[in-house]
Amino acid sequence: MSGRESVEREPGRIGLGLLLRRAHKSFSGALAARLERVGITHAQFHHLRRLNEQDGVSSSELSALVEVKKATSTSILDALETKGLIRRDRDATDRRRVNVFLTAKGRELQGELAACAVEVNDAAARDLSPEERAQLFDLLERMIASLSAEWRPGRED
Repeated sequence: MSGRESVEREPGRIGLGLLLRRAHKSFSGALAARLERVGITHAQFHHLRRLNEQDGVSSSELSALVEVKKATSTSILDALETKGLIRRDRDATDRRRVNVFLTAKGRELQGELAACAVEVNDAAARDLSPEERAQLFDLLERMIASLSAEWRPGRED
């Protein structure tokens, strides 16, 4: 593995987690490099992506959707608001609740963000056949389901 320790590939042995971690770091790094060209961090990308799917959610709900702590999410939202990509409004019926919305500028950026994600997905799967790609998705979804049954994923910062 080009100078790195080899990953134990014998079924039932420790090593799968290390391989998945390396894949995650490679994928995240490739995405971060592309997002940097449009002036967005990886964490900001996830917030913007979720808002594109569910515009107007509360800041607490958004934090849960992107699986980060509220304090972490608040600093990310501060940066996005400074860039003019989101706005935060107090809920008219519950003044404790703050709803988060994409601005027109934030909506306009969605195409570029999606292109970054597609580019990385395509690069990651470049050497996989359509059948292998489908199998990979199936295997990973099954693994997630197996682990989620015994452990509820927490928040990741």
